[in-house]
Amino acid sequence: RGLYEGASRFGIGQPTGVDLPGESIGIFRPLPRWSFLSNASISMGQEVSVTALQLARVAAVIANGGMLVSPRLVTRISRPDGREEMKEPPAPVRVISEATANAMRDMLVGVVEHGTGTEAAISGFTVGGKTGTAQKAGPGGYERGKHVPNFVGFAPAEHPRLVGVVVVEEPQGAKYY
Repeated sequence: RGLYEGASRFGIGQPTGVDLPGESIGIFRPLPRWSFLSNASISMGQEVSVTALQLARVAAVIANGGMLVSPRLVTRISRPDGREEMKEPPAPVRVISEATANAMRDMLVGVVEHGTGTEAAISGFTVGGKTGTAQKAGPGGYERGKHVPNFVGFAPAEHPRLVGVVVVEEPQGAKYY
């Protein structure tokens, strides 16, 4: 129950609220449909699927001190007659404490400085982030040898201004996971 509630607070399995039609909510089954293995499976990325925008939103929670925000593309509309309509976003919601977010931010800086994300380092900036690799799902299960590596990160880590996600669909050649 704790994993389900925690992931839900971060917006997993829910629309982000972005102002675009057709948003996918990813895959995150309701708690009554979890098996006795779901906690372990979901903890390592099985039984769940997120969109790149959801992943960026989760990273933003850590980058901004624990607040879940709704992404948006339009901040204002300028009418031909000169009137302007401001598009106010929903208020941010605290999902983790600032102290927890800061501790996680430090860990994610470590991933880029000393871990699997060293290729994301940018000279002159402190970057935080996390690498990941999803197995490619297909008919009847996961497809052998097919993966989708990704990286989600933010910079500058001390006062983040940018969150980004890179996803590589079925890379060929060098291994990226």
